[in-house]
Amino acid sequence: MLIRIRNLKKNQDGQAIILAALGALILAIGVLATVNLGHAIHERIRLQNVADATAYSLAALEARSFNFFAFTNRAQVSQYVTAMSLQSWIAVFWFIDLVLGLLADVTNMICTFACYCCESVILAPICCPIAAAICPVYGALRSAYKAFHKVAKMVDKLVGKVIYYIGKFNRFGTYSAQRLMKEMVRINLGSTTLLVPEITKENDPEAKWWPMGGVAAGVLNVLEYSEAFDTDADKLPNKDINRYKDERRMMTEITNATRYPPFVSNRKMSDFIKKIPVVGSILGAVWDILPFKIDIVGQTKMTSKIDKCEFDMSCRCKKRFGTQFDHSQLARGHVIVADQVLMLSISIAKIINFDFGNADIVSVWAHHSNGQHCIYDHWGPIPGVTCPNYYIPDPWGECTKCGNHKWDGIQPYIKFQPDSKDEFQGQPSTYTFLNKKPEDLGGQAYVQKFDFTVGSRTESLDTNIGVDPLISFFGQVKGLNAWSRGMAYYHRPSFKSGESNWHEHPNFFNPFWRAKLAPLGEKLDQFVGKLGIPGNASKIFSREFITH
Repeated sequence: MLIRIRNLKKNQDGQAIILAALGALILAIGVLATVNLGHAIHERIRLQNVADATAYSLAALEARSFNFFAFTNRAQVSQYVTAMSLQSWIAVFWFIDLVLGLLADVTNMICTFACYCCESVILAPICCPIAAAICPVYGALRSAYKAFHKVAKMVDKLVGKVIYYIGKFNRFGTYSAQRLMKEMVRINLGSTTLLVPEITKENDPEAKWWPMGGVAAGVLNVLEYSEAFDTDADKLPNKDINRYKDERRMMTEITNATRYPPFVSNRKMSDFIKKIPVVGSILGAVWDILPFKIDIVGQTKMTSKIDKCEFDMSCRCKKRFGTQFDHSQLARGHVIVADQVLMLSISIAKIINFDFGNADIVSVWAHHSNGQHCIYDHWGPIPGVTCPNYYIPDPWGECTKCGNHKWDGIQPYIKFQPDSKDEFQGQPSTYTFLNKKPEDLGGQAYVQKFDFTVGSRTESLDTNIGVDPLISFFGQVKGLNAWSRGMAYYHRPSFKSGESNWHEHPNFFNPFWRAKLAPLGEKLDQFVGKLGIPGNASKIFSREFITH
């Protein structure tokens, strides 16, 4: 028995079993660690995809709201063009009133002259037939003038009120819808400080905001969205035309550039004649070769009144609309002006060219305090003894202030505020910070913590994911973290030739806003630079904390 025991001590068989057991243990730990690492990578990619989807969704929400602002601003422009079109009709009606009144007074002059001439013995055979023919025409024209004058006054009163309320509709209708959309989006963005968006829950129910990250992302989303707006445009209208000039000028310039049809921008009787079916082309060709032409032209425009000229008669007659109105692109749209002018053109062999027109005969302008319209007028009547009363046409007409032509100017609208100091030109970003705690990671049941003790030394191997992060805010960022950045950006589609069209600055008049994912590092570098922190602080922060 003792001999067998001694032999066992010398026998070295079975050592491989111990080594195999240790190897199997190490292999099992390696397999578990490899499976866990692969699962962690899968969960990390999944979490990042959810963060990207959430940031993109928020950016798409902002882009849709910006396109809504573009469409509604265009709706405001179309309303202003409608107001100008109605103002054009008022000018046309008063021009017809002028023509009837002028014809009536001219026939009155002929009738009166022929009547007195008829009383003479010598000229009676010539003048009496003229008086007999002209005086009934005068009576008919005078009756037509009086009847149409009443119609023109009624149209002026009714349509003038409609123009005024078009501005009110832009304010209380279109702009109110814009403000509602703006606040709803802002509330939606702000709610992400506490509530996980639905798209995040749908993609990964286990993904959570962590309080500080959710608040930071929500606040940044609301701030960047709010900074995209020029709030001065919300303060319109204002009777002080020297305030909010840029906001007024932008809407006015776009509205004047959008004037359509030519009836608003450049109405001509000659163009109307040329468009008559069948005979229009022939009449147009004859018209073009005539050396003397009398044409009726008119236009309507949003502009500004220059106070130094007021409504002085001699000042108005120097230019279409008068020199008291700003004719440049700097006009601020607090006046709508329409005119209808009788133009005399003389063109002989294309050498002598001369145009003459009295731009003050008929004009209508709407203003917040003293809108006016100019109508035909005459002096008289001068009582006749045996013949009709005599009227003398007034070449300047009569300009009357009335309450029919009130206009409050450009109404409030949503305007984009570009930031020249920002490389992104003020285009807002959206941020998402997601966290997934270790216990919420699927497959963690297979993860173990191993302790190895050799003598007085103990080593531990913990294969749990994210239980000991490098940076921790009271244990709130344990597990996996993902931060993503989306961006609402403006890009007008390329031309048909394929040439890019990036030169158009962001605005709320063309609905070309889109959403995209954007590099987070760019904004981090910008934030860190604003804080005055040098070096690679943003890279360290993003590597060790955000993408932990």
